[in-house]
Amino acid sequence: MNKLILLLALFANTCFSHAQSSGTIRGVIHDSTTGEPILYAKVIVSNTDSVAVGGAYSDLDGFFSVRNLAGGAYYLTIEEIEHEVEIVSEVELDSNRVVTLRVLMHQKEQVIGPIILREGIHCGGPKKIDSTSVIKAIPSGRK
Repeated sequence: MNKLILLLALFANTCFSHAQSSGTIRGVIHDSTTGEPILYAKVIVSNTDSVAVGGAYSDLDGFFSVRNLAGGAYYLTIEEIEHEVEIVSEVELDSNRVVTLRVLMHQKEQVIGPIILREGIHCGGPKKIDSTSVIKAIPSGRK
């Protein structure tokens, strides 16, 4: 019985000390031009060895949070399809602390290739319709 109590005490102590030694990196992501929050941006947290140790997606208000990180230095890579990839480097996180960031993402330039119009190619434009056939096709609602 004493061994069981000792084992439970050790287990509780281990869980408690692990919970206290973890930190959180959180923040908000906005468009640098419009100031609007960026939805569903992917946030990847990597250690100094470039190993991904956590991640999250921003919510409808641009907020994200990555929990249970050990103290140390981290890099954040933030990706979203309409914006340039942003890298936030050297984020120092102490154990039991929360680091809050504000990230501005820059829109990608959108380049559209040339449009070439050639004579003689029918692209499915409007067809001529006899107006009397359209009027005949509309039900009058009378019986």
